[in-house]
Amino acid sequence: MARIAIILALLLAVSIAGCIGQQPETAQPLSQQPAPAFILPIEQRLGELSNSVLLIAVNVTVLNVSYTAFGYNPYTDQFYASGPGELSYEYKGFWWSGGSGFVVSEDSHILTNAHVVYTTRDEIVDFEVETYREWIYRGYSESDALHRKERIRDYLKQHLVVNRAEFAFYVSGKALPGPVEAELIRYGTPGGAEDVALLKARPLGIEPLALGDSDNLTIGERLYVIGYPGAALINITIVEEELNPTVTSGVVSAVRKTPEGNKIIQTDTLVSGGNSGGPALNAKGEVVGIATLGTVYGNFIPTGYNYLVTINYAKEFSRPESLYWTTTGQLIAEYGIDRAVLIAFLIVALAYFYLERPSRRKH
Repeated sequence: MARIAIILALLLAVSIAGCIGQQPETAQPLSQQPAPAFILPIEQRLGELSNSVLLIAVNVTVLNVSYTAFGYNPYTDQFYASGPGELSYEYKGFWWSGGSGFVVSEDSHILTNAHVVYTTRDEIVDFEVETYREWIYRGYSESDALHRKERIRDYLKQHLVVNRAEFAFYVSGKALPGPVEAELIRYGTPGGAEDVALLKARPLGIEPLALGDSDNLTIGERLYVIGYPGAALINITIVEEELNPTVTSGVVSAVRKTPEGNKIIQTDTLVSGGNSGGPALNAKGEVVGIATLGTVYGNFIPTGYNYLVTINYAKEFSRPESLYWTTTGQLIAEYGIDRAVLIAFLIVALAYFYLERPSRRKH
């Protein structure tokens, strides 16, 4: 009798799994909708897809640094400790950095670059150097001032101590009425093929972007990068009441490997400051990479050698968060287990526990 019950439970589980995999169209998430027979060209969908691309801002709420007071001898070009006293400075509530990011789950997980959300000690040193700007340039030629600036930077790198640093993260976008605070879940290694970070905001009601397979990229394949480059946002000839991201396009120039063995995508698609963390889409509108490095020359003029973190690495990076990623036609849970199969397995296990074990105790 118990075995018959288990078989019935198994059949019930399979039928439930089938129902889950074939929900009515009205109850089915957009990410699970079957691909229509005709899809608009990507160029006609970029405006809609850009709703899911966000501007990331990092606000330093508290920053406290200290270092030994120093003096400068212009004859020997040496900085020196000017006594036992320590200089201590605390800064509160100023904007620090920004970049781009994009929504990847229904509950508003957001992918971006690690270097967008992570502040290095050297960046804090650079900020502190700027507080001496007036003294550095007073009465000196440009070349002499730059030399003094580098010397101060060298001194602070050796002596500056970061006593406290607290940050807040905000996301904005054309589909949002204003900035929304987000939580930093985790981040990887800034720069290179592991330059990924994961944020979580309250439910934003923004459609997540579909994630493709970067292993299927081919040389010469068309790419579209969406983001908020600073050069476009601060142009004084532009006055807008809402945020609008910028779209640039190019091709896959090469897929290379870093010394650590991770793939990184080279592209001629224009990537500049502020684009970092923005999605790179293929012709299907799927994210295949994350804009992370843009090479420049001269006065920070972008070149055609730019780099993207692969979306496959970003998926693996975020897997421990048990996200259900948006893919073409299905939602894949952690370790690739389909939810329906998992539910069927649990029902069978429960049936065995409650029906099979009691029958054994009778013998």
